[in-house]
Parts: sequence; C-alpha cells; structure tokens
Amino acid sequence: FFFNDTATTEIYTEQIVGSVRCVQETDIEDKSIYRRGKKCVHLMYGEDLSINAGNAMYFIPLNYIFKSNKFTEEQKLQMAKIYAEEMVSIHFGQGIDIYWHNLNHKLQSLPSEEEYLLVVEQKTGVLLRLAARLIGVVLELEQREVVKLSKFMESLGVAFQIKDDVLNLTCLLYTSPSPRDS
Repeated sequence: FFFNDTATTEIYTEQIVGSVRCVQETDIEDKSIYRRGKKCVHLMYGEDLSINAGNAMYFIPLNYIFKSNKFTEEQKLQMAKIYAEEMVSIHFGQGIDIYWHNLNHKLQSLPSEEEYLLVVEQKTGVLLRLAARLIGVVLELEQREVVKLSKFMESLGVAFQIKDDVLNLTCLLYTSPSPRDS
C-alpha cells in the first residue's frame, strides 16, 4: 500500500543516500578498518574525500525535494522541516555514541539499557523514522497514521542497530576482510 507511489519509492532511495553518508563518517569516527567484511571507504579514498562526499550527501535529499515538481510548495516545506529535525536527532545520537567510545576508559559504568536504546533510536532508528514521516507528507496520511508508521519504522532501525552492534562485538567475519578483499 505504501510503495505504489513513485514519489514514495524515490524518498526511500534518497534515504539510502543519507545512510551512506552516516556510514562513511561513522567509520572514520570509530576508526573502523572494515565494514561487513569490506575495507572502509575512507581507507580506500582518504578521510578528507570521504568526509566531503559524506557531507555532500546531506544536501542531495533536500535538493531533490526542492527541485521536484511532484510535491506542492507546502509539502516541500513540511519535508524540509522534518528533514532538519531528524538530522539534528541523528547528530545528537551519534554525538553521544562518540562521547561514550572516546571516554569509555574513564566512564564509571556502561550506559544503561535505556540510555543505549535512546541513542540507537536517535542515530539509526531516526533514518527509517525520517522516511516514514516524509511518506506521511507525500501520501497525506493522518497524523495518527504517521506516528504509528514512524514508531514501527524506528523500531526496525533499532533492531538493525542492535544486531549490527552484537555482530561488531562477536563476529570476526563482520570486522575482518572478506576473502574477496584479502
């Protein structure tokens, strides 16, 4: 039902662009060498180019929205507002995550489950929540439908991040080169 609309499909495509940006910069912040068995982009092309390309990715979705003739001016403004709100959330979540990993040797205790889940909602769940909110604007859904869809999509992002974190901590294949890249 949600994917029969071309504009909705394009919004999901734009979300992929945003995800790529986050991955590139997160790998640099975490000093990662491999991501899911492949050498990190910043190690292949340099940190400066990776950061610049990642930052450019912030503007591609907004550029698409404002240049598109598929949305009304009101929809464009609503989507830009939503996009700005959620970008702040992503940076809040990633900022706390950076704080934790930079100071983990000085912290008196590990973050609580509640703190961890809040950060995961903000740094990963937000990407899918953003897509849901944008879809709500495009399809002119009622606010209660947007809230339900946003919460569901956010929970998928949280589940993905939990799995990703567990694999990063426990699976050598996840943080090592794949046989093709060796």
